[in-house]
Amino acid sequence: MMKIISVDDEKGCLDAFRMICSDISDVEYLGGFNNPLQALEFLQENDVDIAFLDIEMPVMTGIELAKKINELQKDISVVFVTAYEHYAVQAFAVDACGYILKPYEPSEIIQKIRTLDKCSPQDENKVEIYTFGQLEVSVNGKLLKFSSGKSRELMALLIDKRGEVITTQQAVAYLWPNRECDAKTKALYRMAVSALKKLLEEVNAIDILIDQWGSKGINPDKVKCDCWRWMDNESDDDIIPERYFAVYDWAEKTRERLATMKKVRSGNAESGQSSESVNHW
Repeated sequence: MMKIISVDDEKGCLDAFRMICSDISDVEYLGGFNNPLQALEFLQENDVDIAFLDIEMPVMTGIELAKKINELQKDISVVFVTAYEHYAVQAFAVDACGYILKPYEPSEIIQKIRTLDKCSPQDENKVEIYTFGQLEVSVNGKLLKFSSGKSRELMALLIDKRGEVITTQQAVAYLWPNRECDAKTKALYRMAVSALKKLLEEVNAIDILIDQWGSKGINPDKVKCDCWRWMDNESDDDIIPERYFAVYDWAEKTRERLATMKKVRSGNAESGQSSESVNHW
């Protein structure tokens, strides 16, 4: 887990930063400090990977704080988050790893964290997805046990999108088509996301999840999927399109696409033609 702190004399900035970190996998937000001296005291007893620092603060500037942090923990990465451009030269003089201007987009923070990720590389796991019938996910030959129907359905939905990320609002529309996208429904969605992330973390397969601010997806390069192999002409299995995620109404378009592809492929096979012309997702 990437261990992160932030230091800013404005409470609103600390709260906003905490919210961003709470939605990033493999990140442990250790705390926000509005007093640089409290941050230094914390760093004397705790290891931290990245410190995000404001620059203009009472008691001690962010530049001065960075110098003291480097004395305490030489391996820590310091990123300045400030509303002022003119500190850039001083910032990089203390070996800063980044300089983000306020107001910033959450994606800027996420990208910087990912760039500075010092987590040990995870062992490569073999993740296989089975889609014809009820979704099954196998990690190194062992089937995952989903804790809820919605976390399983969310995983199925992300598999159906094959690398495309979907927003919270889009996911809610798919998973709860008869409910408004209000606070209660979004809370249910967050519970499904949390359950899925916890399950993937337990089997060291969290890297298959594309976990961006406000959107989720599955990294198609990290998994093998029976449906994808068939659609890419890498499988000769005799699939039954109607069984593709049969219990989910939102999968109907893909079922129709599979049925069309199978019909064309069968026709081409009878005429001896190549099926590459229908090899599209």
